[in-house]
Amino acid sequence: MAIERKLPTPHTVIVVGAGASWPYNFPIGTELPEVIKDQMRRPMAEALLPTAHSQAEYDHISRALKRAPDALQARRFETIDQYLERCGDSPAAYAMKLAMSYVFLRAEHEYAISYARARGPDWYHELFNHITEADDDDIAGTKLLTFNYERSLEFDIRRAIRHEADMRGQRWRTLPIVPWHLHGAVGPSSDWRVLDEMGQAPITVRQIMDGAERIRSYSENQTDWDEPRKWIQSARRLVFLGFGFHPTNIRNLGITSDGPRPPWRLRPQVWANAYSAADHQPTRQEQVQEALGCAVHWVTGDCLALIRKLGNPFKPPLGFQDADYTPPEPELAESEFE
Repeated sequence: MAIERKLPTPHTVIVVGAGASWPYNFPIGTELPEVIKDQMRRPMAEALLPTAHSQAEYDHISRALKRAPDALQARRFETIDQYLERCGDSPAAYAMKLAMSYVFLRAEHEYAISYARARGPDWYHELFNHITEADDDDIAGTKLLTFNYERSLEFDIRRAIRHEADMRGQRWRTLPIVPWHLHGAVGPSSDWRVLDEMGQAPITVRQIMDGAERIRSYSENQTDWDEPRKWIQSARRLVFLGFGFHPTNIRNLGITSDGPRPPWRLRPQVWANAYSAADHQPTRQEQVQEALGCAVHWVTGDCLALIRKLGNPFKPPLGFQDADYTPPEPELAESEFE
């Protein structure tokens, strides 16, 4: 008899959007179509042909990749996710997934190569520092959802863990928290061996094809959203990092409903930073707060600024264990609307 595995109810759900990885040179949704058009028009034979198992395999993927720019020109859409939804299970959708896999694998490869270079404080490192300060129960009560296809966050955490373990003469093999890729990722994200090897070898045809298979539109992957929706609806704190609050994404997360209010079990504390300059405008903030059905702590600046203002997101919010807990209303300084 199969035993149903019940995951713990989280105190905090962190939702990561494309704007969170943009500082690490990964394209955001509005840039992705142009990046695909640019990269697909470049000659790829020299790099990809040696990695193919056969000439036929290379010809297959090469033809599909070259179709992607034309497919983008032929259809109108707001986001790549919307494009995949409209195309369904078609050659055009497959060509787009191959192109996306190629673009993000290349970006991952370049990120991994540049990882050792000196860089200033960033939110990946800040998040890891908070992980080291939290206990296992706190981490288990935190869920990390991402709309991104790339794995730079888990790669960064893994590298930081490895460095910390080496410094202490310890062995820490597992990731303390693994991001839940809502639309899939271009490769395994829970296998630390894969993360350790990222950037050490050329991208292969097989990797591109495997990455395309892992990318899923919402309609292809609806059941994988069920558990995250439960987490969001029961969490005491929601943290949105680089998230655009596109109406489709809000609806898919189950945050809005047909009723007058979202289906919160207990009104959560909500933190968010702006995805773009337009999100700093009071009208935009009011629209988002109305959609969420609760007040939002808006933080002007990048993800690092938000995490520093919030504090350790892995620590439960004060009063988390109280059944009648009500989060405090955010006090926004006037400058945060400028």
